[in-house]
Amino acid sequence: MPLIVILVLFSIWLMFGKNGYFDLYHLKQTQKEIHEKNQQLMMENEMLKRRIERLKKDPAYLKAIIREVMGLTEKNEIVIFVKP
Repeated sequence: MPLIVILVLFSIWLMFGKNGYFDLYHLKQTQKEIHEKNQQLMMENEMLKRRIERLKKDPAYLKAIIREVMGLTEKNEIVIFVKP
């Protein structure tokens, strides 16, 4: 009987105790989430690197971005604003 009580208590400690099964499970879930976020950020980083390279090497792309973002126009262009 005392051996059974000790085994039950030990099993409970393994499952719910500090650094037990449930702590390990939560750590693995957190690790998975961090890994997924890291992969997403790496892909975004690569996309931004390609965009930077294109901005450095493609004057037409740079000009298009400047026009779009800053609303600049070239000589002899007329901007027409239409109210919806």
